[in-house]
Amino acid sequence: MKYLVLLLFTFSLAAVDLQTVEQLFAAGEFAKCGKAVDELLNGKVSEKQRTKLLAMQEYLLGADPEKIAETVKQARETARHPNWLTADLLGHSTLLIRRAEDWKARGIPEYQELSDAAWELLKRVKDDGDSETALKIVFLHTRNYNLNGEYSEPLKLILETLRLYYPAKKMQGRNMPDGAIQLLLLAGDQYVGSGVRSHDESEKLNNFSRAAKYFLRVVNTLSPTDPRFQALSNRLHYCHETLRLLGYQLKLPSTLKPQSAMKTAMIDEMLQHRRFHDVVLALENNVVPTMRIRYVVALSACGELDKAWSIVQELPLEEPAFLLDVARNFLSGGKKAEAATLLRQFLDAAPDSPDAVVAGQQCAQLLIEQDKQQEAAECLLKLASATANIRVAEQARFSAARCFYQMQNYEKCLALIDILPPDSERSILAGQAEMCRKNYSGAIQRLEPLLANKDTNRANVLKLLIRCELENDSVETADYIEMLLRDYSDDPEGLEYAMHLFDFYQKHPPETKKFQSLGDWAAKKHLESSQAVTLIAKCAEKLTEPQSKILLKTLFLRSNFTDSELLALFARLDDRKLKLEFGVKYASEFNNHPERCALFLTLAQLEYEEKKYREALKRCEILLAQEEVWQYKEVKILQAEILSGLQLHEETRKCCQELLMTKLSAPEKRLIVLKLAQSWAKSKEYGKSIAVAWTAVPLDGKTTSAEAPLVKELLQLIIHNAEVLNSKTDKDDALEILNSL
Repeated sequence: MKYLVLLLFTFSLAAVDLQTVEQLFAAGEFAKCGKAVDELLNGKVSEKQRTKLLAMQEYLLGADPEKIAETVKQARETARHPNWLTADLLGHSTLLIRRAEDWKARGIPEYQELSDAAWELLKRVKDDGDSETALKIVFLHTRNYNLNGEYSEPLKLILETLRLYYPAKKMQGRNMPDGAIQLLLLAGDQYVGSGVRSHDESEKLNNFSRAAKYFLRVVNTLSPTDPRFQALSNRLHYCHETLRLLGYQLKLPSTLKPQSAMKTAMIDEMLQHRRFHDVVLALENNVVPTMRIRYVVALSACGELDKAWSIVQELPLEEPAFLLDVARNFLSGGKKAEAATLLRQFLDAAPDSPDAVVAGQQCAQLLIEQDKQQEAAECLLKLASATANIRVAEQARFSAARCFYQMQNYEKCLALIDILPPDSERSILAGQAEMCRKNYSGAIQRLEPLLANKDTNRANVLKLLIRCELENDSVETADYIEMLLRDYSDDPEGLEYAMHLFDFYQKHPPETKKFQSLGDWAAKKHLESSQAVTLIAKCAEKLTEPQSKILLKTLFLRSNFTDSELLALFARLDDRKLKLEFGVKYASEFNNHPERCALFLTLAQLEYEEKKYREALKRCEILLAQEEVWQYKEVKILQAEILSGLQLHEETRKCCQELLMTKLSAPEKRLIVLKLAQSWAKSKEYGKSIAVAWTAVPLDGKTTSAEAPLVKELLQLIIHNAEVLNSKTDKDDALEILNSL
């Protein structure tokens, strides 16, 4: 594909629009080019024009990360489709493998995804006894195996197909079936590929010998005028030379004329047809620089990256175009740092090349991925200075500005942007740079005019303006946030900005209806969000009845609440009945987790306060029935209160006595004693009530301010009971202590 740009420029078409497309392509403006290509393909074009446009479209797939991702996604969907017929399976597999081969040659790592999708399709193809179909399956499997550096695996399939469809009796004489010839040549190629990859001398000897064996079986069946004859002669010659170097003599038929030297044109043709292993064999011992660089191209294409790297560093840059091929092969092999180095060398040697734009952009991207922003910026600025294409230069300088922005060199970033024609993307980056410099007024000046442009990303511009106005604490803050929530209500960050708006309203109180509108917006757009629940509750607090309750009632439209969300909501609600409504609807079932236990205890407390004693008691009993009781003391204390409310005094006392058997703090103990004494009093056992109460009263009257209210209650209970019993001693003693507090 490296010659595609040149090809497109040399192809003359009458249509002005198509010329514009070619110019966009050459300038590297792939997004605009892609749209233009699609438009032209939908119109009336000649077959030649269509062919060129389709070739360009195919190239663009690998030039745009979004299109790469989309193509991979489509490939996966195609592979999963359950209803493909045999023709569909073969057709889709062919396209995916061809595209994968192209992507690998261009250094696009996602080629492997396409290859995997092709595997999935090929596994489902059946030949149903048809030799033609069987041949297609074999060749596609082999191409895919070879794409992944596998040569031994496809041999099994090739030889099995030969055995099934071309038995020995069909292989006699000079009239060998064409399918058999194709399979024999393919088998020989696999042995050559295995031989090239092998580092063991005996394995290499065995593989090239077997390759020669298969090639020789075909020689006598082909006429010298057959296009395959010369290619076969070349293959046998490579086998002959390789075996000779290994100390083995291969006898060739006299009709084959071994070539004494390899011509450049022939090698280039072989590279063009992706016969990389053949090139490696042919040039292994050739030290001529023009051949050596071609040898490196082939080596890198075969995955021999370390060997290729050691050679390419020592070569003169007489034909820099080949560096681009080597760089892409390194990129395909995951060697991004080496690929970037090669791309930079190419750009230094051939700044005016039609491929310089794409190479420069790719080099810069690789450097950025390696966090080499400075080097990426230098690469882009060099590209901008070298190219005659104004649009390319502008885009390169803007990309360099992005690099400087990432390096926090905002002055250089702004200096580059300011020499470029303004557009929305550049103004946004300039605004961001000004914000990083804390020059919020300057940022606003750059960003505010963009709001009038409907084609720009107004939502992003609004967010940046909001950040600026928040820093300035400006009155425009509310206006911009309200605009964002109104015009881009489905923005995923909308709720975050709504919270900012509430905070702004807190500092600068607006009309009450503003809180109403904000709460309604949150309920309508983000009801299922925890943040929205908080915002709605906060807005409700700013409203009066009945608006507050109406707004809170919108929360009942939620599908569910987590326990933590309910607890947080309860903390903000004052209305007991409303809390109970939420609890009954969203936390009716019990599970022994801390948050659900906390909810049950809260609901029990609310039910107790609403005098729903039976419901409250049931919740307490559920909590106390667990093997590990959550907040045992709190639950038992509430249970005692509920039993007392039900006038179940004996049960109340039993509950209090159980509590007193646990480890209690002094204040807790006094509280339980008070409840126990009150229970005896309610049962008219005044003497027992007095006796119990005295156990928790400090006789010296010394107590803390926090404990004083409980002690007073105990003393007042004693005084009341003493009056009923006419116990002057208890009454006088209690009064004396009470007066001393």
